[in-house]
Amino acid sequence: MLVVAALLSVAAVSSPASRASACSAHACPPVRFHPTSAANADEVPVVPENGAILSITGGGAVASRTLVAVRERDGESTTIELAVEDGVVRLDGALEGDVWTLTESHACETGPMSDEATTTVRVGAPATAPVALGTLHAGRWARREIVVPDSSGPCSSPIDSATIELDVVLDASVAPWRDLLQWETLVDGEPFTGGGLLGQPAPNSAIVFVACEPPTSGQHPPDLEEGLHSVQRRASLPGSDEVLATDEIEIELRCDPPPSDPPPSPMVSVCSIASPGAGASGGVGAVLAVAAIGLAARRRRRV
Repeated sequence: MLVVAALLSVAAVSSPASRASACSAHACPPVRFHPTSAANADEVPVVPENGAILSITGGGAVASRTLVAVRERDGESTTIELAVEDGVVRLDGALEGDVWTLTESHACETGPMSDEATTTVRVGAPATAPVALGTLHAGRWARREIVVPDSSGPCSSPIDSATIELDVVLDASVAPWRDLLQWETLVDGEPFTGGGLLGQPAPNSAIVFVACEPPTSGQHPPDLEEGLHSVQRRASLPGSDEVLATDEIEIELRCDPPPSDPPPSPMVSVCSIASPGAGASGGVGAVLAVAAIGLAARRRRRV
């Protein structure tokens, strides 16, 4: 049976040391959890008899941690210790109407402990599992800088690239789960992991790109060449083996601008002899102009 999930994104409050170099070792920053779902930012959809799953993702999250949860049900409070494995917290026995308050007690495997962070979620009504992901569309070609991994010291650095943004128009059955999906992009049948923009696209969008300049010795852009490529997007719910996928579409990545639409035809003046395509109208205009000049000359001689 499909196990449902709610997405808890981890927002790390960076210290000055962590901003200086994202790859250097530093004290673990405080972590804040923000539950999100399509219906209510404080609710977690649930399947009766299966409980619910909270997925922890984002920079700074560790593979395992311990959370202390207090479950409120029918006016009674129960304290439960929860283990986090591979970024997933299972709320075993969760029922609709429960209120769970989770307190982080071990934010980092090494380094100083972070401030405790708590989040409260209400277990909402059951939701029907999605049956389709949606339709994949490719945006317009764009030439811009993309940030890629860089092992030479700065952790990441920009590289001039040709890009196309992919967007999924979601199927109606995905609506309750849109903020909970874990996404993956496939290019030519292989997972695509490259870089990104400073402002990341929405979860149902992705950037596919090729580098348009040689990388530095430390840069690691994706091993992708200019030309035609098939692309696809897939998504799943944490804790579920069910994978939803769009159909494949074809895109072309090239560093030279693609040919644009032909410019509109220029306006043609019927009085211009040199205008292309003036034809008979142009000839009549020329005759009238010569006649007018001759008439003016005769009038001057009479005077």
